[in-house]
Amino acid sequence: MAEKNITTVAEVEVSHFSVHHFLYSSSSYSLSVYTVDSSAREVEYSIGYDGEISERVDDDDERNADMRWHAKANLSPDQIDFDGLVARVPAKDDPRPGCDDSRYAWLRVMPTGKTASWTTCSSSFDYHEGSLVVDGKPVNDQVDPTDPAQVASMMESYNDIFGAGTLVQWNAGVKKREATYVTAIPFPDDPDCRMGIFSSGRHNAMPGVGACDAPLLNDEPTIPFDLSRFSPSLVSDILGSLGSLGSLGSLGVQVSAIDELIFTGTPDGKLSWKVSTMNIGDQLDYREHMYGVLEPIK
Repeated sequence: MAEKNITTVAEVEVSHFSVHHFLYSSSSYSLSVYTVDSSAREVEYSIGYDGEISERVDDDDERNADMRWHAKANLSPDQIDFDGLVARVPAKDDPRPGCDDSRYAWLRVMPTGKTASWTTCSSSFDYHEGSLVVDGKPVNDQVDPTDPAQVASMMESYNDIFGAGTLVQWNAGVKKREATYVTAIPFPDDPDCRMGIFSSGRHNAMPGVGACDAPLLNDEPTIPFDLSRFSPSLVSDILGSLGSLGSLGSLGVQVSAIDELIFTGTPDGKLSWKVSTMNIGDQLDYREHMYGVLEPIK
């Protein structure tokens, strides 16, 4: 680090490659450190197994615009636990797909200044389920939004990653293995730079890749809210209320057909919600119950 005068670190990748041949097999580690220069260009320093350090400056204007948040979210090298990250690289005999070929541990500095790390194999953009850790604290990436305790923990994790009061949308998948994701605008002075976390059980995507890759569209939510100011039982409360709408001769809303609840902020600090359901009859018969507004509890 001192040799190349690296003063800030935005992202680190540790990789371990295995080469198999009928005559021999070998493996090697490499380390890549990402930062930005004074012109806001992404710079990659790669340290090979022989200890040599190579430097690559990205001159792709579009790529640099996508990753411009690195200039705002970085730490000094002495604040990064490189040894701990190396120790996180999956083992050669890890049974997950692709791990017999290449294995990775990643660390990325989040907008809050906290570090998120995770593992993956075979250059996948999806991190391993259960591997996401923020400042040493494991994150539950398969949250059941109907469980208030899990939602409370999730609220804390989102604040650790993006910062309190930066979310602009939360899609809570209520069916088993249904996708749950959030969108945040972590830098108020850069509303076009939107980040999100996506998890569905099949795919888990970390925030940061292409975070600032497109301008804000007219119909995208922009009002920030702090999810932790609302009851962690908000999803279960809404579903319970919908399920109790049945009356004589009516079965009420088919809660099992609801895919997700979508939450966005309101100008007066409340939380707007709406239901996405596959039941067309419910969409027609109970349309006035398929949306609402929640008051903060703190």
